[in-house]
Amino acid sequence: MYKAIDIAKWFIMKANDNGVKITKMKVLKLCYIAQGFHLSVFQEALFSDSIQAWKYGPVINMLYEQLSHYKKNPIKQNDPVIINAKGILESDNDTIEVLESVWNTFKDHSAFTLSDWSHRQGAAWDKAYNVENGKNILAYEISHDLIMEEFDDIIISPKRSREKRPGIQ
Repeated sequence: MYKAIDIAKWFIMKANDNGVKITKMKVLKLCYIAQGFHLSVFQEALFSDSIQAWKYGPVINMLYEQLSHYKKNPIKQNDPVIINAKGILESDNDTIEVLESVWNTFKDHSAFTLSDWSHRQGAAWDKAYNVENGKNILAYEISHDLIMEEFDDIIISPKRSREKRPGIQ
C-alpha cells in the first residue's frame, strides 16, 4: 500500500509531462478519486492516509500539509517533497491502470469542478459530514466503506462479480 504523497507524485509528474499545471486542490481531489476507484475495483485502499470530512469536501490531511506551501500555485515536480516520495512501482500494473483511468477522465476538469463533484449531495463526504454529523467533529474520517459505496454507484468493475444495477450499463 502506498502513501498519498506517492499517488500525488504520480499525478504531478503526469501533469508536468502533459504540460498541465496542477494545484494542491486538484491533486487532493485526484487522489481522493483514485482512492475511490481503487476501493471499488479491488476492495482495498490505494493509500494508507486517512481522508477527512472538512467543510469544503474530502481532504487527505497529511498530503494537504505536505503541499500547503503551494497555496493556490501550481506544484513543481522538482519540489523536494515530490522528489523524495517513493512513487509508484512501474510493475504495479493495477495501480497504474487506475491512475491512468482517473487522469484521462479528470485531467481536463478544474480543481473547483472536482471539488464541487467530490462534495455533492449523497457523496461519501456529504454522508460523513452531514448525515454522520462529522461537521461537529474535528478531523472526522470518511470511512473506506462510504467511499467504496460512492464509487460502487459510479462504476461497475469487471473484476468484481456483482449484479448490474438498474440504469447502469
